[in-house]
Amino acid sequence: MDTIPLSDNDKGLYYLLLNQAKEMTTGELPRPDGGLSLAYDVFVENGDSLHLCRLYCFSGKIFRMKRAWGRAAACYSLAEQLAENDRRTLFQLKTEQGHFYRFKMQPDTEETKLREALDIAFELQDSILISTALHSLSDMFLFYGKYDEGKDLLIRIRNFVPDDDGAVTAGYYKNMGRIYIGRRKPDSALFYIDSAIRRGSLAEQPSYALLKGSAFMEMNRTDSALHYFSSNFDSFSLLQKMEAVHNMHLLYKKTGDSERSMDFLAQYSRYKDSVTLLYRKNQIENIKSFQEYELQRRKILGMKRELMEHELRYYRFAILFLCLCLISVAWIFRILQHRRKLELALQSEKLRLAEITDTQQRTEMELIKEQRDRKELENAKLRQSFEFHKRLNELCIPVITKGTNSLGAIHLTESEWGSIVRNTDACFEDFSSRLNKSYPALHKEDVRFCCLVKMEFSMELLAAIYHIAKGSISRRKMRLKEKMGIEGGSFDDFIKNF
Repeated sequence: MDTIPLSDNDKGLYYLLLNQAKEMTTGELPRPDGGLSLAYDVFVENGDSLHLCRLYCFSGKIFRMKRAWGRAAACYSLAEQLAENDRRTLFQLKTEQGHFYRFKMQPDTEETKLREALDIAFELQDSILISTALHSLSDMFLFYGKYDEGKDLLIRIRNFVPDDDGAVTAGYYKNMGRIYIGRRKPDSALFYIDSAIRRGSLAEQPSYALLKGSAFMEMNRTDSALHYFSSNFDSFSLLQKMEAVHNMHLLYKKTGDSERSMDFLAQYSRYKDSVTLLYRKNQIENIKSFQEYELQRRKILGMKRELMEHELRYYRFAILFLCLCLISVAWIFRILQHRRKLELALQSEKLRLAEITDTQQRTEMELIKEQRDRKELENAKLRQSFEFHKRLNELCIPVITKGTNSLGAIHLTESEWGSIVRNTDACFEDFSSRLNKSYPALHKEDVRFCCLVKMEFSMELLAAIYHIAKGSISRRKMRLKEKMGIEGGSFDDFIKNF
């Protein structure tokens, strides 16, 4: 953002808000040249106690995170003197002081500060602040192993947070899991951890896996605990890896596997050394950072004494204007170049899509033509089969009825039965073979009867061939339908469509 048009007070406020936003969103700590020194000078010069209070509170938080306890305490003290009746700033200050005393391992003072923050939140009737204060208090109790008090506060948080707030709900389930692990009730812990897994984000999954492994460890389910410790090991943070390795050392020690237990104990020692080394490295970097900060501050103060403010503004404006011009020209050129590339790519894509569409249309036309030709061929084949079947019936029925006796009964020889079956197979593509293959339980007489039905012999003709009444023919069809397991529709329709 261009800060030249801003007034000095606005610049100071801008740099304060910018550094706070960076710390809240990315965890980035302010650099020595981050503008906080300018903000401090402006707020002091203008007597802006409100923003100076917030600057001290934020600076105390930064010093706390860098473990500069003395400077953090001094900043908190100055912020408290300037806060006066700004209740929201006081709430933030009390919360930060609670975290400060956590690092100093002063639980009584920490609880006092957090309860003061909770009182301010209830005074403001702000549900978000209330839930934040309750969460800080419950986290404190869990940290010191006071699980009953922590659980009571977690339950109170649910009254101030909507159920659809997934992150807060997942945090609630996670902390409840921690409580029941601490109480040595792993079954209840697993229930809450699984609920947290369903509600939580992907970034929290490693911590859930570590808790779940700890719960299985309490249940003496060694294989399950080892699975959650080892399968998620790569996604653990350094501290989580150290805890997981220590737990696996204890598990193998409990199972009597001394060799693997000692291996994990050695890994635990290495991770512990890495954490210690990292802590020392951070401490050294913090010291160097503060030294650079002080050096830069003295350098800036010296420059302010040597140069007049209006000259600095003039040169800054000239340089900034030139940079903006160069950046604008480069930006416009880049935009035009990018637009040209996009136009060429769009034209190429349109041409490719047109070719694909044309090819697809030709393919669809060929497919439609092929389907139409196939349909016509099938219809012609069906017509031929129907005509052949019709003529065959016209030839067969008179031949069959020649053997009719005086009582109207027809006696068919084995040769005539064979002709009927062969004719049926010729008309309907090996009908009898397919029927025997699909229904092997059918007898020879059943297949012959099905062939007569397939050839669409009338009920009278069937009754004459089998020397029984028409009703008996219907019952025989019903028996065959049950034998073949035909469901829905009539027996005649099934045979006709088979």
